[in-house]
Amino acid sequence: MKKYDLIVIGGGSAGIGAALSAKKAGTAKILIIEKDINLGGILNQCIHDGFGVHLFKKTLTGPEYAYFLEQELAKNEIDILKNANVTNISRERELTVYIAEKSVKTFKAKAIILTTGSYERSAGAINLPGERSAGIMTAGQAQYFLNMKGYHFAKDVLIVGSGDIGLILARRLTLLGIKVHAVSEIMPYSSGLKRNIVQCLDDFDIPLYLSHKVIDVRGRPRVKEVDIAEIDREGTVIPGTLKTFKVDTLLLAVGLIPYIPLSDKLSNPVSRSRGPFINSNYQTKTPWLFVAGNALHIHDLADDAYFEGEEAGIAASLYIKDELLAMEEKVKVEAGNGVLYVLPNTVALPLNSEALVLKFRPSKDGINKRIAVKLDGEVIFKKFYPFLFPSELITMKINKDLIKSGVNLQVEVINE
Repeated sequence: MKKYDLIVIGGGSAGIGAALSAKKAGTAKILIIEKDINLGGILNQCIHDGFGVHLFKKTLTGPEYAYFLEQELAKNEIDILKNANVTNISRERELTVYIAEKSVKTFKAKAIILTTGSYERSAGAINLPGERSAGIMTAGQAQYFLNMKGYHFAKDVLIVGSGDIGLILARRLTLLGIKVHAVSEIMPYSSGLKRNIVQCLDDFDIPLYLSHKVIDVRGRPRVKEVDIAEIDREGTVIPGTLKTFKVDTLLLAVGLIPYIPLSDKLSNPVSRSRGPFINSNYQTKTPWLFVAGNALHIHDLADDAYFEGEEAGIAASLYIKDELLAMEEKVKVEAGNGVLYVLPNTVALPLNSEALVLKFRPSKDGINKRIAVKLDGEVIFKKFYPFLFPSELITMKINKDLIKSGVNLQVEVINE
């Protein structure tokens, strides 16, 4: 059994950020375990640009971004194990790893960081009505076929879901000469960045139908027709709003969910972000297990996942060196009015940094709103936002002097 100070599970942007920051913080023996044959995770199938603006100060494609990250790893003595899948973590911090077509090995670590990313909701997950025909696939599968295999699988497409992946895929398909008839969104607002709506739909005259859901899929052996209709606030179909699209492909871009089975095996509770319950040190209820990236909550930008990985790597390094400040007090963090979720779930006092970083999403669009942070009912911080969108994660820093003690901290949207 080989022993390490730190093992990072997942070699995407968050995992690489965690490993590099831990190394810089003085952690000696680090291993990254990646299930794919290449580092970078989902970056490798995202050939559009827009990555790396904050980290590398230039616009890169997903594969370019992954390449630059791997170059940074090459400058450090960090072990990398690819094409390997962690099947179990014991409470003794032992990892069982299946190495494809080779063997099963065990490793042990003083601390582990989970950066396993996310997975897509499928047709079954959303109870898609109608026939289960060929031509129904997730947006991620479509990206893989197009960008990594060069396989043009469609002529006429309807996309369900207006997240960034769906929007970017609409543009990609259109540029390939594939007709994208529309994007259908069940919510009354898009879950994608506003710039992507403009650049990927408006610029190509692709309709976006908000508050619409699929009510039937027909066709054998392949999709031939898809019906959508408008719904009211209760989710009931509004009569007379039926729209039928003659398409051969239905792409589902209906959201990502943190992939956390390894955390679940350790009985760590799950928060409203769908990721593990964490404190302000990115620690789960299992104190040597840290979480970052899309395994914790879904990020808008790969840069943000990388920076979050850095923060988790620093915290894990402090833990390994027994320098993580003792958690003498825990402040419960709650999502208040107008907030979908907020991280961390608890604040470990005293803080290990000069500021508490809060990350949260509004539950709906808003204009000229203020975000208030309350500690035991008293407002300790406010900030004005001319626009709020559920599609855009908000990061807020609160000076440590404002949170020296307390029981409940709440983040909410207020009207002022």
